[in-house]
Amino acid sequence: MTTELVTQLIILATALVGLYKAATFRPAKTEESPSSEGGTTRSGGSITEILEPMIGFVGYFGFMLAFPAFIWAFSWITSNMPSPSDRQDEVVFSIPYEVSDTPSKAELMFIAANSISYSSSKGEALEAVVAYALKNNNEKIAILAASSIPYSSRSREQLEKIVKHIATDTTEPNKSMQPTANEASD
Repeated sequence: MTTELVTQLIILATALVGLYKAATFRPAKTEESPSSEGGTTRSGGSITEILEPMIGFVGYFGFMLAFPAFIWAFSWITSNMPSPSDRQDEVVFSIPYEVSDTPSKAELMFIAANSISYSSSKGEALEAVVAYALKNNNEKIAILAASSIPYSSRSREQLEKIVKHIATDTTEPNKSMQPTANEASD
């Protein structure tokens, strides 16, 4: 059962109880005073005696409707609250990944860790993959593993660790893949 369905059932039950109580509502009996002529008569028609049953009836309905109104207002407020995942200004990038025919140890570790079903164990294994991949300068697998960690705070920590590792990496870029000025002009 969803939370919304449970809330609707509670509101329905409360409304039915309120309807039953309203249908069986009996105003308080007015006091009768003895008259000088030997009989009893109803005491005079003061405004308080006229309004008292109506105020009791309104108060009774107000009490019955307060709980469903509170639940409805709470449900409306919580359903209209923005969640952190609803942010439209945040751009999320992903790295396309396909397992190679001869996977490396880091790739195999990533596949195994990502296949673990329990969130806490999966997170710990993926953190180990991040550490191994960074040790072997395989930043792509490290990013994939850190992005797959189920807990956002731990994922963020690992991604920050990767950024620091890349920023402090002192290895020279592979210049053999870059065209020289002469080749680029041809």
